[in-house]
Amino acid sequence: MDAATLAGVARRDFIKGLGAGAGAVALGGVRRRESIEAGTTYSPFLCHELVKRGTLFKRMEIAQIEGVETSHAEGTLFIITGKYDKYKDVGNKFLGARFEAKVPTLFEYLRKAYAVPSHRTLTINCEDRPDEEFLSFSSHHHYGVDYRSNVLSLYRFKAFLLERQVKEGKLGEKELAERRKALEKWEKVDYRTGGKDQQGREIEGFWERWREYYGDTGFVNPRGDRLLTELTVRALKELRPRLVMVNYTDCDYVHWGNMSHYTRAVAIMDEGIKQIVAAVEANEEYRKSVV
Repeated sequence: MDAATLAGVARRDFIKGLGAGAGAVALGGVRRRESIEAGTTYSPFLCHELVKRGTLFKRMEIAQIEGVETSHAEGTLFIITGKYDKYKDVGNKFLGARFEAKVPTLFEYLRKAYAVPSHRTLTINCEDRPDEEFLSFSSHHHYGVDYRSNVLSLYRFKAFLLERQVKEGKLGEKELAERRKALEKWEKVDYRTGGKDQQGREIEGFWERWREYYGDTGFVNPRGDRLLTELTVRALKELRPRLVMVNYTDCDYVHWGNMSHYTRAVAIMDEGIKQIVAAVEANEEYRKSVV
């Protein structure tokens, strides 16, 4: 479904299922050569199968604008706002990456226009970039935090788990004090919500089921980009989102080191895309109406 068609969809029809969903997958840290060049790709599903279902623009280039950086966080904001901009850390920290969009994100536009609940607009993030947990809404006075997307990440699960463990009262005095301190630190992370960035009943239910399946240790569940794939596939089934953005980032950590680590990370992202597409195709609601 193209943008012009979606713009003409009435709210009641959208809610009933017309234009059921859209997804975006960001492949952080990859080059053309290993991803979309057929002769040298490590992404066979993306390069040979998925491209047949749409249009591949192979010569897209980043605009060279003075003062505009194109690292992962800034690039994410460019994608979800549709606008190049200059960003600096909101606290002026050295090498800080707490950025604030001045114009609304796609999530905000969608939620406000079609009354979509927050648990049905999702950003799937990696586990150790907490600053990027809060790129999902802007400072625009007509949109902002009330129309943010929800975020699924291991960081969010850890915050959920901390809160649950404190409430359950099963921890020793020393461990309980440590958990409370960690929870207070989490609640101060996002200055714009004053520690009230609650994910809601549906997301809490999602984390309850995740905890029941994988436990509390963090040693059982997948890690890295495989974690993002697992979160996405489960969310498609349990939360039925209308808009999803998946931020794959393993390549960002290894593309400066051993070449085999980088190419393996590219292949893992490709495997993840294949799993997500399979999950969409297995879902009758999504099968013919997801872009």
